[in-house]
Amino acid sequence: MSLDDAVNAAKARQDQQARIDRGHQERKEREETEIKALLQEAAERLSLASRSEQFVKVAPALLFGRYTSGGKRYGVARRDRCWVLSTGEARRAPSAETVPSSVLLLESGIMARFYQEEDFHPQLEGEYVTSSSLVLLGDHDLFWGNLGTSRIDALKRALGTAIVAYGAA
Repeated sequence: MSLDDAVNAAKARQDQQARIDRGHQERKEREETEIKALLQEAAERLSLASRSEQFVKVAPALLFGRYTSGGKRYGVARRDRCWVLSTGEARRAPSAETVPSSVLLLESGIMARFYQEEDFHPQLEGEYVTSSSLVLLGDHDLFWGNLGTSRIDALKRALGTAIVAYGAA
């Protein structure tokens, strides 16, 4: 084998790896586009249901705040209609302890994890109140199911279950 043959072989391997990487990136982009469309369609269907939950984002308030936690007052900064796709426990960070957690689909079509880290009073049934931001779900999240299940199939099952459970079917 000559040096030119070795250089050509290295270029061919590099080109092949670049094609593989582009293919993975294109597949991921197609999946993300499909996921966004599924979330939007499900949010539209669920918005027709008579039943929903409320995501309430609160911020510190000096005098007048509807919610209290740890002796502090909080006022409503944002309120969104939402639907629960799954519940359980999760970690906000790999080294953190698990806390009660739910995956919510907001009416805007955004799907995110809600962590119940604080106790707000009064927190009515069906309200998800927090002063923290929601965490958008990523590929690492256990919500996607086991290794034999595609992200899109797991999401379709969860959305279908929620549509039926909330009476939007």
